[in-house]
Amino acid sequence: MNILVVDDDQGVRKLLTEFISELNYPVQARASGEEALVEFARVEYDLIFLDLQMPGMDGFEVLRRIKELNNECEVIIITAYGSVNSAIQALNMGAYAYINKPFDFVELERIIIRVKELIDLRQAYRLLANERLRSFHLDNLVSVSPAMREVKKRIIKSGEAGSSTLIIGELGTGKRFVSRIMHFNGNGKESLLLQINAEDLESLLTSGNFKHSDGVTISLENFPDDLIQQGYGTVVLNGIQNIAPKSMEKLSEVLQQILTRNHYATKYNNFRLLGILDIPRGFSNPDVLVAENLWNCFSDFIVIPTLEERTECIVPLAQLFFQSIVAVKGGRNFYISQPVREFLRLYEWPGNISELKFILDRLSITCPSRLISADDLHNVQRDYIENSERPFSNLSGLLTQAEKQLISQTFRQKTPN
Repeated sequence: MNILVVDDDQGVRKLLTEFISELNYPVQARASGEEALVEFARVEYDLIFLDLQMPGMDGFEVLRRIKELNNECEVIIITAYGSVNSAIQALNMGAYAYINKPFDFVELERIIIRVKELIDLRQAYRLLANERLRSFHLDNLVSVSPAMREVKKRIIKSGEAGSSTLIIGELGTGKRFVSRIMHFNGNGKESLLLQINAEDLESLLTSGNFKHSDGVTISLENFPDDLIQQGYGTVVLNGIQNIAPKSMEKLSEVLQQILTRNHYATKYNNFRLLGILDIPRGFSNPDVLVAENLWNCFSDFIVIPTLEERTECIVPLAQLFFQSIVAVKGGRNFYISQPVREFLRLYEWPGNISELKFILDRLSITCPSRLISADDLHNVQRDYIENSERPFSNLSGLLTQAEKQLISQTFRQKTPN
């Protein structure tokens, strides 16, 4: 923890630097606000002891500039001319503490220890946040197909703008996963993410408040200010097409008010609103699912392609899912035989990624060896039929077609021209 002492009194500077050195913290001292800002721009400091009354730039102005440069740097105001008003002003400007001269060194040591604990907690949180981010890093978005490369570009563009975004796609295409990627790769990645489903959203819009399963109580009157105060940086509205038309009108009014406030309040800089619109398979006109005035509340939109529209991604996705299954459950790694790879590319995937994950999860349980074969895939057919309203009738035919296609390709490669 680097500490800087700023005071125009040489005796105070010497006294504090010697005391801090005895506590084994690196410490530097400067005699004016101007010198302090030059030093602060050169070296990263965690804690600053700042005199309030100095010739030239006073402590309040130095405090304001320091907080603009690095809000996480803690500042302790020290003064021989303390007053209630100046203490309140300093604390409102972000000072950690306000102490009077002459110093109580026992209390001073306690304050330094508390600041050190706060800094350690922040560092621990960053490590946890980075670990949490690992699963949702932008590089984990499998984008080897042209359609998904376009999605990735739009995610980056939307993140740079910090814009409210509507994510559109069929059920099972990974819209919620994309919303998490957008959160954890945006400006507010160290903040919390809140997913609100259509039922809870309906309750909020009709009654004015509800208690989320995460434990946070949301008030429509104070939305999203109360969430921002509690550390939330992204709110995802899931399945907005399922709310009633009257509620949709109310939601539009609320979102328009938020967008208006965003232009004037800095506290909204790292806050993002994401909407998720589920569309039926083969649906070509999502506009009819959401009122026009609600569409206008989102400054950007991203369409997530079906799995059939990104066939190049299917095998890499399957391999990634197997790796995650092994990471969670332990056990052996799995390999996909070539006939099964061909099937994965040929099949239409009406259930999209959700269906793919179900099949792979069942295979990880039932497959007797490390190599996933066509026979293993046959065996999961019964499980899928039992757990799905839609029959998996063409599996056998497609597997046969995949095997024949693979044999034909191999024969052509080995036959001389």
